[in-house]
Formats: sequence, structure tokens, C-alpha cells
Amino acid sequence: MKSQFECVSVAQVVRINRKFYAATINEGTDIFEHLTHMTTLAEQLREMNEEISKQKFATVVLGSLPASNDNFISTLNTEKMEELK
Repeated sequence: MKSQFECVSVAQVVRINRKFYAATINEGTDIFEHLTHMTTLAEQLREMNEEISKQKFATVVLGSLPASNDNFISTLNTEKMEELK
């Protein structure tokens, strides 16, 4: 029923995509709150038939972390991209 009566506009998809790909977390911000926010945005995009794979979600979240996490991200270089979830 939801799909019958709810029209997804291009503007809605663009707005949520901007929020998702531009999201950043500041030092000292609660990481769980940030992950919840990112998950919510990804789910909204999926409901609009935008493909957000587990790997895409993981890379966007990693990219949203502050520079103080660069060493952690560097340690992930030993992982294969398809194993990143």
C-alpha cells in the first residue's frame, strides 16, 4: 500500500543522498548515534530503490570518521574490499 500512495521524487532522493555521502562525525561525538544516523539514511535510500550495498555502507561510514581514525582505516588495507562489511 505504501508503494501505491507514496511517490518518491528526484529531489527526495538527491536530498537523502547528499546527507548520506556528506555525513561526518566530529571528535568526541557518540559513534553509536552516528551509526544509527547513517543506518537510517541508508535504509531511507534503499526504500527509494537506491542500491546501498554492505560494502558501500562500510566505505561511506569509514569515510565519515574524523582524521584521528586514519590509522584504524589504514589497518583495513589487509582486508579484501569484498570482505568489508
